[in-house]
Amino acid sequence: MCVRDPTYGVLMREALDYMIVRRPTPQEWLDPTGIRFADERELGEYLRAFRDYVAGIRPEPIYLPTGEQL
Repeated sequence: MCVRDPTYGVLMREALDYMIVRRPTPQEWLDPTGIRFADERELGEYLRAFRDYVAGIRPEPIYLPTGEQL
């Protein structure tokens, strides 16, 4: 979607930048998404890698952590 609509890509990157700066806790992330991260470091690394993938900096996608998903 980001490739087809550059405006969407910009909005997605801005939203990810906001989340990276805001630094949500794993519990704050779990509540709306159902995705469990071990700690803030792991969540931050995931958000930065996903943003880099969306921006075209990272060549391969990043996958969600394995383990218990709600």
